[in-house]
Amino acid sequence: MSKPGKVLKRLCKRLGVRLTVKRNGKRVYKSIKVLKAQCKRKKKKVVKKKIIRKRRFGSTGKDHLSFVRYPIWYSKHRNLLSKINKHSNTKESPFREKIKKYLPNMSNTNNCWIHYIRNVSMSEYYKDGPNLKTVFYFNPEQDDKFLSNDNTRPIRNWEYYTTFDFRNKMIALIYKDIMMLDYDYKEPNFNDGIKKLIKFSNANNMTFVKFNTDRGQHFFLASHKFDHKDVMASHIMMSLDIDPWYTAFCYAIGYGIRINTKEGRREDKVAFRSSIKPGALTPEESKLVFEELEKGDYSSNNVILRKGNIVQVSEPTVSIKLSDGKVYKFKYMDKKFYKDDGIEKHIIGDIKNVDNNIWKKIMFQYFLIQYFVTIKNYNSKKTSILECHIGEKLLNSKKKSNLVDEIRKDIKIIWKFINSKLNFTDRDKKKLVIEEYEPDEILLKPYNYPKGKAYLSEGLLDYGKRKRKRKKRKKKK
Repeated sequence: MSKPGKVLKRLCKRLGVRLTVKRNGKRVYKSIKVLKAQCKRKKKKVVKKKIIRKRRFGSTGKDHLSFVRYPIWYSKHRNLLSKINKHSNTKESPFREKIKKYLPNMSNTNNCWIHYIRNVSMSEYYKDGPNLKTVFYFNPEQDDKFLSNDNTRPIRNWEYYTTFDFRNKMIALIYKDIMMLDYDYKEPNFNDGIKKLIKFSNANNMTFVKFNTDRGQHFFLASHKFDHKDVMASHIMMSLDIDPWYTAFCYAIGYGIRINTKEGRREDKVAFRSSIKPGALTPEESKLVFEELEKGDYSSNNVILRKGNIVQVSEPTVSIKLSDGKVYKFKYMDKKFYKDDGIEKHIIGDIKNVDNNIWKKIMFQYFLIQYFVTIKNYNSKKTSILECHIGEKLLNSKKKSNLVDEIRKDIKIIWKFINSKLNFTDRDKKKLVIEEYEPDEILLKPYNYPKGKAYLSEGLLDYGKRKRKRKKRKKKK
């Protein structure tokens, strides 16, 4: 008998049909006609078994822990596992090796690689599942992809993006490479984590900028950039006792910062300046602060505000004309402000290490917080109105005024202003002069003092022109 083909063999194997039969004590292949007939009969008999699975209340239909079973583990997280393996077992650049050497031990039992991989799998599951249907992107614009499987986060050529989440009415700013460490007062290792951070920054010449939040403190790495997909960044965050879920979220999506008030908290300031030195609060004080903030007490009786908001040096302000034609004032913190108010209150590490481009992005989030919290006041009521405007935008409504368009324009204006006009050390060297505002321009122009030896006495030509003329003469000779 002729040997059956691969497809028929596979079908027989799946349906449990024998390929051979015994004749005269020998095994012989059945004919193709017989095999096909037996498979046809077997197909009618096979009935799919219904497996009833119980799942706990609140769990998702697809178990995220199945991502870390052995065959799927390697296929699903092969890239992450190879990164961790390379990071742990091979020599890297001297800078990275130095960081590894001075990284503190992971004291939190939840911060280890196996828990990290499981948390990343859960974060990626949400990123590729529920987030596609609930997250709306202000910037970059991808309205046509909303409520579809293509509504994924931007992958190529992005520095930041801003989102609105329908589930919790939260507006967020996501950075690709600006590391942010989040410490909460309620955490038992709040003080230990900040002490570790101070030692770590001193050992590696890293500088962190501090902001107070509604329930803790944010520290932005202002001296170095770490891509959110870099395992070294995750290792640093785990070693410094950052929440394990936030660490995994940062790897999967990016460094996320909330920039509007939480639902039901009218007095939530999101982020503000405070003159408390990092690590100065005792564990008892941090608990008291959290309890008072939990009650919604942002008054002067609160410990954090009483100690931290005594105005010694006022923050500098700049004026920006937004899309509605009005001029608004934005506060910021530069080198001169930190020096005048006391560097140790706001910065961990050497202020000389602050990178100007990173500082601009840190100020960008501070400007957006002021925009959404104090200027436009996006509380729970206004975010509900924003949801309706998003719906009108998606349905191509012909209404002239739409909040989505206004927000997009204002974000671009603020981003352009910070990148073109604001500098970390400007106030030390130049006097900022605000001129009259024109419709298409943001006019905060630095006054340029005369430079060069030629300006020291009147009537002389420009020093640079004279220098170039001399060079030309030398070349001719």
